[in-house]
Amino acid sequence: MTSKGQLARGVLFAAIVVALGASIVHALTGFGGPSVDAFIANDLYLALELTGVALFATRALVVSDHRAAWWCITAAFACWTAGDVVWVVAPEGADRLLTDLLYLAFYPLACAGLALLAAQGREHVAARMWIDGLLAALTVAAVVVAVAFNPIVDATHGDVTQTAINLAYPIGDLVLVG
Repeated sequence: MTSKGQLARGVLFAAIVVALGASIVHALTGFGGPSVDAFIANDLYLALELTGVALFATRALVVSDHRAAWWCITAAFACWTAGDVVWVVAPEGADRLLTDLLYLAFYPLACAGLALLAAQGREHVAARMWIDGLLAALTVAAVVVAVAFNPIVDATHGDVTQTAINLAYPIGDLVLVG
């Protein structure tokens, strides 16, 4: 990496640390008062997310190793960030489906990126690995639907579609972690 690149990375890291520090101090102490709530919760938060997406994209552009994996990870976090942008910009509840679609797009893209990283040293990811991941996801989803879905819908008195979307988040988390 060039000295300019190292300097830029150092400055960016320092800015991220300061922004995260300000966000943490505000959350814990209320420093700055209510007048900065919207700035911290929306503007600063989105700036940090966009910076992360830019860093992932830079990694994918600059380093040739595992480029496809890093593009998947970049796309995953770009979808999540786009969901947050819509959440902040749209009137409350107006684009709930769009935000959910953007947030949920994160999971398959992140899984693909992690699978490609796990396959390091191999030219191609074996089809068996992809099938195993798909089977794991479907198994977790099937167990949740069979055991918990109807009782959850009954208990929440909610819309079946919205309940399914809400359950997709922890299922995606489990698949991603597992």
